[in-house]
Amino acid sequence: MLGVLGTLERRPLVVRYAGSMLDVLLSTLGLTLSPAAMTTVILTVGFLAVVLAILVVRLPPFLALLGGAALVGLLTPSALRIAAIDAPTPSEQVAADLAAGSVVQQMATAFGATCGKIGILIALAAVIGHAMRYSGAADVIVRRLLAVVGERNAPAALVGSGFTIGIPVFFDTVFYLMIPIARSLWQRTGGNYLFYVLCIICGATMAHSLVPPTPGPLYIADRLGISLWTMTVGGLLVGSLTAVTGYLFARVSSRGATLTPPDEDDETSAPASAATNAKSDEQRDSGNDRVDEGVDATGLGSPPLLAALLPIVVPLILLGWGSTLLVGGSLPPEKAGLAWLVDKNAAIAIGAILSLAILARWNRSPRRWQELAADALLSAGQIVLITGAGGAFGAMMRSAGVRTLFESLFVSTDASERAQ
Repeated sequence: MLGVLGTLERRPLVVRYAGSMLDVLLSTLGLTLSPAAMTTVILTVGFLAVVLAILVVRLPPFLALLGGAALVGLLTPSALRIAAIDAPTPSEQVAADLAAGSVVQQMATAFGATCGKIGILIALAAVIGHAMRYSGAADVIVRRLLAVVGERNAPAALVGSGFTIGIPVFFDTVFYLMIPIARSLWQRTGGNYLFYVLCIICGATMAHSLVPPTPGPLYIADRLGISLWTMTVGGLLVGSLTAVTGYLFARVSSRGATLTPPDEDDETSAPASAATNAKSDEQRDSGNDRVDEGVDATGLGSPPLLAALLPIVVPLILLGWGSTLLVGGSLPPEKAGLAWLVDKNAAIAIGAILSLAILARWNRSPRRWQELAADALLSAGQIVLITGAGGAFGAMMRSAGVRTLFESLFVSTDASERAQ
């Protein structure tokens, strides 16, 4: 790292550390830092502040990220600030305007840019996941897959089910849906309960981290300028391979391990590992309408498999169709009328409408489907806020010169390897 800092010092960049808390402190102590050293200090302080705020002070992630972004902005000298906007190579004029603006202005700009691009997708995805849970569609997919492969191959079915369900629903909801099924399998077969749980984890984790419309893949696709269809196909391919690898690791690592489900008076209660989050919307509803083990509180039955898959399959078909219509990255004039149909927001919206229609027909909860949809948006609001705050934190990090620091790190490493 010292070599990298030295390399950065030799860059033709003149920095005047003015207008920052860190500059005042350094002036008081009679110290001077190179641009790279200044960026390294800001990077370290910013990350430590966020981690300590979440783990020690127990602040909500939204507040911790906003506080970390503000701290980084206050520590960053105005001369180090680059454009904290959602663009990889902003113009010099835009960069100068933002550098002259306040820290709060930069944070608000980055927050709005992030939410504006993926906020609608996250909200609609939450509606799909919530509707699939309370209509029994997610339960139908899992149990049908288990019925096809049989209990002997149940671990592989849990991986596939966790991967499939992990695409439309939030990560924690996967466990509310599938842990009771793993417990039921353990009771009937006496198999390795730890193996079952690890299979659920590896399937859900790969889908959640690689396949849109979960927030992480959405943000990465937007930042890299990748179409949602390309990101989805790539995520499915890579995620499938890594899920298989996770399955093999789970099989080996769980051998000889003994794990039994916690004793619970109510078999349909949420898993103990998730019960600590008392503020989650799932747990607020858990006392009124248990649906996690296929319990039908209304007697309406379950949707057929084809209907259960529609909220997932139809958006994928629309996104794939839209990608085939593009010419040079845009629709040709004669097909411009289809733009609304193949847009990523429209595709996910159609999936949300289908999921709500299924929920209205096969609502297992004693509550109205409109109330369940409102709960989904409340849950999504937290995710949108956290994602937007993360965008603001990342923008402030970029304005502190983190990009230049890491570019120089790789350039220095590559030069050292060539010299050897």
